[in-house]
Amino acid sequence: MTQVEERALVRKMAWRVLPFLLLVYLVCIIDRLNVGFAALSMNQELGFTATIYGWGAGLFFIGYFLGEVPSNLIMSKVGARLWFARIMISWGIFAIAMGFISGDVSFFVIRFMLGIAEAGFFPGVIYYLTLWFPAQYRGRIFGLFLIISPLNNTIAAPLAGLILNAFDGTMGYPGWRWLFIVEGIPAILLAFVTLRVVIDRPEHSTWLTAEEKAHLRETLAREAASRTETKHLSLWQTLGHPKVLLFAVVYTALAIGIYGIALWMPQIIKGMGLQDPLKIGLIMAVPYLIATVCMVLWSRHSDKTGERVWHCAGPLALACAGLACSAYAGSPLLAMISLTFAAIGLYCSQPVFWAMPTGYLTGVAAAGGIAFINSIGNLGGFVGPFAVGWLKDHFGGFQAGLLFLSGCLLTGSIVAVVVGRSVTRLRTAGQPA
Repeated sequence: MTQVEERALVRKMAWRVLPFLLLVYLVCIIDRLNVGFAALSMNQELGFTATIYGWGAGLFFIGYFLGEVPSNLIMSKVGARLWFARIMISWGIFAIAMGFISGDVSFFVIRFMLGIAEAGFFPGVIYYLTLWFPAQYRGRIFGLFLIISPLNNTIAAPLAGLILNAFDGTMGYPGWRWLFIVEGIPAILLAFVTLRVVIDRPEHSTWLTAEEKAHLRETLAREAASRTETKHLSLWQTLGHPKVLLFAVVYTALAIGIYGIALWMPQIIKGMGLQDPLKIGLIMAVPYLIATVCMVLWSRHSDKTGERVWHCAGPLALACAGLACSAYAGSPLLAMISLTFAAIGLYCSQPVFWAMPTGYLTGVAAAGGIAFINSIGNLGGFVGPFAVGWLKDHFGGFQAGLLFLSGCLLTGSIVAVVVGRSVTRLRTAGQPA
């Protein structure tokens, strides 16, 4: 198969495989982050301090951490179709249950259970895509899939503001309760669609020709055979491998930044003087819309040049600078411009980051390692929101929290250079990763 034919095959698979996964991931991110908008009125009604809210928002990621590696290993055995459907039904149930919390204890418990229920979907998709797409195309493929991460806020923020306004008082329930209920239902409905739409592997598809299946099988097998350093690693060897741990450090820093901002952005904007949830949502959508466009272009450029290290570390450094500048911005306009640059950096680095460990790991090491990196990294989803809330309660305002997030991203940028260059040296020394 020529390179032109291979690219045509990749486009064909992308149009078949990605659209439904994008829809499900959108619902996934909405159910994970809508607590940020609910907090605009939920915190006052239930008497939550910034620290309590930070704890509850972050506990999701503790449950997520505990469930991810087992979930990915099970998925590698039973297949994506059945396992994705199971994950979606369980997270939908707990997403709806968030609409019935009555205090801090129920808030903590349901957020924790939501994390366990959702665990495995994102790393499962990353692993699933490695079963379909050759390594040289994964930067752009991950970029297309991860487009939902920033685009979510462009869609979900105004939607959340609309639900909060339109449903407030319906059947005696405040708008924040309806936000959880209405946005939790689609996960359960889409679970049944998953059983009909998702195909476990290319060889099971009916829309690929025999030649296309053979080419994919040979290409992916050749890539797997070339990864001599991780080819024979057991699960436990993978979890303790120095490079896997360094990848986890980078992703932890990235998650601290992404969730530290996403779960507090509505309240940061509210502190600038806006009260209407819909207007807050519309303003919040702007940085993420710009970041979405930049992420697609950046991941394509990384694939075109074949360079991963600086395409990951550079945007992390940009996000670090953006958050630091936002902490000292003298006006709401300057603060939003700084946060926009931070969003661009955060989301441009994400798909390029995932192209590095997935190009390094194979076999059992890939299934367990991807989940491990994501589970450890997403502990940053606990650290970021909690740290911002705790620092706000103790120092007043968001300045200290934004500086903390900035420092974490600087660390992630430095470690990305270290681990990325070590993997690159393996390739240039004739020992492909």
